[in-house]
Amino acid sequence: FLKVQSDNVVRLNFKRIEKILSSQLPASSRKYSAWWANSRTNDSHNWAHLWIEAGWEVSKLKLTSEQVEFSRLEIYEFNSKEAIEGYEMDRQIIAKSRNTALANECKKRDKYRCQACKYKLQVNGKWVIEAHHIEPLSQSGEVKTTLELLVSLCPTCHRIAHLRSIPFSVDEIKRIVGSISERR
Repeated sequence: FLKVQSDNVVRLNFKRIEKILSSQLPASSRKYSAWWANSRTNDSHNWAHLWIEAGWEVSKLKLTSEQVEFSRLEIYEFNSKEAIEGYEMDRQIIAKSRNTALANECKKRDKYRCQACKYKLQVNGKWVIEAHHIEPLSQSGEVKTTLELLVSLCPTCHRIAHLRSIPFSVDEIKRIVGSISERR
């Protein structure tokens, strides 16, 4: 439909789009403006890729009146060395529940100091420290966590811990950080 349009701007209501598609738009398209985002990554918004590949992008959206405006755009190559960033994405995220009080108790027990590299930093009255699950929740699933199963790590060491699927232990992180320090 869009490819054969001669104008540079096309305004459609959702009912017209459903008629063109011969199917209903998903409920999220009526609730979330991010559904109409002009996603240019290969991992999301397959429907956006279709209008972009046809040479169009969403330029205006009015969810309350179910109106969308498409504007003709320059040709966009998905494998280009350039990237368009900052557009909205519609995502569904399932996160693991964590107990803030238990995490805070861990940080307090460890005196807000990283147990791998001993780094300690406070910025504007807030400690820069994270509570790390020794047995990752991603592998254990729902589990009863105790203070003994948590350790305080600075953001860098916490990132190092999760650089492999079975996280590095505190002792392994100490060796990694130590070997980096020796090279400097």
